[in-house]
Amino acid sequence: MRDYFSDVKEYLNSHYKLTVKNEKKENLVINSVLNNFSLNESTKYIYEHYKLFEVVWHDENNRYMGAINFVSDSGLEKEHEELMEIMDECYDTDLDELEIVEDIMHWYPLFHFPNGDAFCLDIRNGTVVFYEHEIYESEKNLHGLLIATSINDLYEKWSYFHFKDVYDWSEVVNDEGIDLECDAIRKYL
Repeated sequence: MRDYFSDVKEYLNSHYKLTVKNEKKENLVINSVLNNFSLNESTKYIYEHYKLFEVVWHDENNRYMGAINFVSDSGLEKEHEELMEIMDECYDTDLDELEIVEDIMHWYPLFHFPNGDAFCLDIRNGTVVFYEHEIYESEKNLHGLLIATSINDLYEKWSYFHFKDVYDWSEVVNDEGIDLECDAIRKYL
């Protein structure tokens, strides 16, 4: 069993300026949509022990390098409801946006990024996908991009490059999510 968050804190402390904004550990019981999915011991440990985990790190020149804004098991339903509210405000259920609405109805944010994007659990199939907060405002649409085939896959692969924030996630994924063998990922190792 591995505590991904303790491991990443240790790594980040030795390589960057790490700021722990919030960390709260408790003995928790998984009581959410996560019960519908098979979690390995390391992933289960995160959801059974971390109520809060928010960190940010900078390089020696104080340049932003990344952040982890974890959504705990107890926060999944609230985050889903907030995503639904955003959907109600921003999207029509007409034919152009019906697919986006259908997606968001089944997505539960697992991690937030400072710009409003998120990694979400798609409860239809257990995959982890990319929620882009400005779907139509950029040239490239990453909405629904497959990040991982499961929650376990997300933690295993993303922890490999220390939960670093990737500017364009489409450069580091393939049909099976994060591709640890691709050339673009090397700059994050």
